[in-house]
Amino acid sequence: LTTHGVTFGSNLFLGVGLGVNILYPDENGNPISHLDGGHYMPEGRYSYNKETAVMVPVYFDLKYNFGNGAVRPFVDVKLGAAFLGNDHAVSIGDGWLDDREGFYFSPTIGVNIPTSSRVGINIGVTYNLISQKYYYYDYYYDHYYSNDGISLHSLGVKFSIEW
Repeated sequence: LTTHGVTFGSNLFLGVGLGVNILYPDENGNPISHLDGGHYMPEGRYSYNKETAVMVPVYFDLKYNFGNGAVRPFVDVKLGAAFLGNDHAVSIGDGWLDDREGFYFSPTIGVNIPTSSRVGINIGVTYNLISQKYYYYDYYYDHYYSNDGISLHSLGVKFSIEW
């Protein structure tokens, strides 16, 4: 992710950013979907299940540092849209993500450790959520359906440098 913006005082930051999130097949090399091979989808699109999905989030960022000490706790919230970077749909589960935008939300709680007067390292716990329209095929009714979305989410540790 890269975020650029303006600091107000010593505690508040507002900015905009752009990033890349990658959804890999599982650690055994199995496809994202448990369906075999690829499958046909509406509008003539075809997806191979072992494909890596690329999501591109574009977001607004709000960060608040607490206190005035050397090591300061912070809360950071990124909110925006995520776009599927693949040129066609990607299989997940019994269905697939389409090639449109979705909702992006990523809050982080952590600490800022200064390394010099203008550079600091942020270490925190982060949650990522991408919600996107989801399509699936119902074999019983022999029909394609869509629902309001699927949520792709993760919990992790974030390291970042700010200057």
